[in-house]
Amino acid sequence: MTIRLTAVEQQRLKVLQQKDKRYKQGLEQKIKAELKLDYAAIL
Repeated sequence: MTIRLTAVEQQRLKVLQQKDKRYKQGLEQKIKAELKLDYAAIL
């Protein structure tokens, strides 16, 4: 599954990731949790 971001969103995300490494980890965990919930709902 691919989540497409606009150029502005990508640049903003890069800046946030440079400022705070925890932001990237938190975002990844949130997406994984949401995917698990969505997948469980399908089954």
